[in-house]
Amino acid sequence: MDANKKMIIFSVVGVILFIAAVAAASFAFYTSTTKTEGDGASFETTTKKISSSLKDDNAINITNMIPGDSFEKTFTLTNDGETEFTYKIILSDYTNNFTKPDDLVYTLTTDDKVSTGTFTKTEDSPTEFELSKETETIGVGETKTYTLKIEYKNTEIDQKDDMGKTISGKLYYR
Repeated sequence: MDANKKMIIFSVVGVILFIAAVAAASFAFYTSTTKTEGDGASFETTTKKISSSLKDDNAINITNMIPGDSFEKTFTLTNDGETEFTYKIILSDYTNNFTKPDDLVYTLTTDDKVSTGTFTKTEDSPTEFELSKETETIGVGETKTYTLKIEYKNTEIDQKDDMGKTISGKLYYR
């Protein structure tokens, strides 16, 4: 009886090994006969050809600004590329240490669009400030002229805490 048990165990193990070998061979056959077109390891993609420039010829350097003062800056954005693209006008490297940043009001004007707001500090993007409220589109060969007006509002509230404070940034688009 012991010999019969060993024979049954060896038979079961043999059948299991046979099934495993057939499954492995079938899997190898299916995977080895898979075809790919080309060399199978390369792909091709193209990107838009975008060439643009932001011209800012009028540097602004204002000292001793007092409540009620304002100034304007005019700049242009030109699309020299081969496709239109979308963008927003932002201030990069943005710093604002005014204690009452709502006293600084801006108006960004181009063609028929006007974007207004205050330089309220944000925690989301402390080094960038979006001047454009909406995404703009510029066509191929198109030039857009912008005027940025910044005003330091004269309020009835004491503003001496902001004496000597600064706001700065570089005009940029993305």
